[in-house]
Amino acid sequence: MTAPEETAARPPQDVDTAPVDDADETARAELAGAFEMAESLMRELQMVGSMLESQEATGRDLEALKDEMNKELDVLRDDAWRYEEWTDLEAMKRELMLEALEMGIQMDEEIKEMQANLERARRERDESRHKLAALQADMMAFEAEMRAALEKHAEEAAAARRGGASGEVVQEQPEAPAAGGEEA
Repeated sequence: MTAPEETAARPPQDVDTAPVDDADETARAELAGAFEMAESLMRELQMVGSMLESQEATGRDLEALKDEMNKELDVLRDDAWRYEEWTDLEAMKRELMLEALEMGIQMDEEIKEMQANLERARRERDESRHKLAALQADMMAFEAEMRAALEKHAEEAAAARRGGASGEVVQEQPEAPAAGGEEA
């Protein structure tokens, strides 16, 4: 066996490991610090993730709130449209009521005028009846007077004829005029 081979085959001899131990501790400390930093970063990432989730939840809540508000706005629009229709109907109703009131007032005036005309016609009819009754009474009185005059004239004419037949002179009496002013 040659010398190099022999050297390679020999087990390593004990060496001073103190510097190695210091480096190991330093490496361990650095590694521990790196782990702590990593854990801190992980916690921060978790916090950021939680914040993001919270913001996403808040965003979802805001979207839901926005949808609700849009629905409420739609309802309000419908209500406003219905209210507008209702106000239009109320305006039409008021207009029709005013027209009906005006027509009622006009009809009431016309009815009053018709009643006044009817009352006037009744008075004129009553006056005409009284005039007609008075005229009938006058006609009956005139007819009675004419009959009496005719009867008297007939009696006088008969007496004159009887007197002429017996030879007596009968003085003629003035004769009453006949009806219509003519002599009999």
